[in-house]
Amino acid sequence: MSAPDLARFVGAPASDPYVAECAAEAADLVAAHVGARASAVPARVMARAVLEVGADLYHRRSARNGIAGFEDTDMAPAPVRINRDPLVPARPILAPWMGVPIA
Repeated sequence: MSAPDLARFVGAPASDPYVAECAAEAADLVAAHVGARASAVPARVMARAVLEVGADLYHRRSARNGIAGFEDTDMAPAPVRINRDPLVPARPILAPWMGVPIA
């Protein structure tokens, strides 16, 4: 997943350096989460997980006090709480390849 992919996904200009930072950070976070199992995760699934985490990181910038408002054409902006853990959208995507956690 590249910065231009993330920019298209979140509707941001590709020239925004914050988009590139979010894309790089998302790739690092997902890679650290997957660890040694990275080779088992299909490339498209990994790219989708990175894209979702990158979007979450990007939208944090506009989320005042952790709450963002998203426009809906029929209604007023709906307040949505942004996750504190940016990996929240990636966990269910990657779950089939992560195995069972053992404490």
